[in-house]
Amino acid sequence: MIKTNTVLVLGAGASMAYGLPSGKELRALVCVGLKPGGQVRSTLALADFGGSSFHEKTIDSFHHALTNSQPSSIDAFLAKRKDLVSIGKQAIAAALLPCERNDGLFGDWDNRTLKPPSQPIEMNTFSFRAGHARPGCGHWYKMLVDKMEPEEEFEENNL
Repeated sequence: MIKTNTVLVLGAGASMAYGLPSGKELRALVCVGLKPGGQVRSTLALADFGGSSFHEKTIDSFHHALTNSQPSSIDAFLAKRKDLVSIGKQAIAAALLPCERNDGLFGDWDNRTLKPPSQPIEMNTFSFRAGHARPGCGHWYKMLVDKMEPEEEFEENNL
């Protein structure tokens, strides 16, 4: 039970234990996915984001700017390029969607493995094994749930 008022502040690496990419891996997923025929490019060109999709020229400009930038993460890039935040957020969502898996949160915590092992996400030349536990990444979600037990008192937690 969490009895004192508590706020969680999690860094980008907090999701790595659950099979999501690091900031550097996310940047690579987006860059490769923005290439012609890439999954991120297709999603941005075809999907309806708030009334319209992104035009190929806009996607090309974003891809060129991101690929030729120095920041190691897409977040650092977007902090400097406010004009590209809208397409950047959509590109992040398009790259992360195939990585999300419920079994990453509810895997075999005691043995620090996830069930079942996933296939790599292939995005042209970049391969990322979504859903695989990372060495050295603690399972903070399990620790949090353990602190919030028992289930019948769950809503009384101050989180």
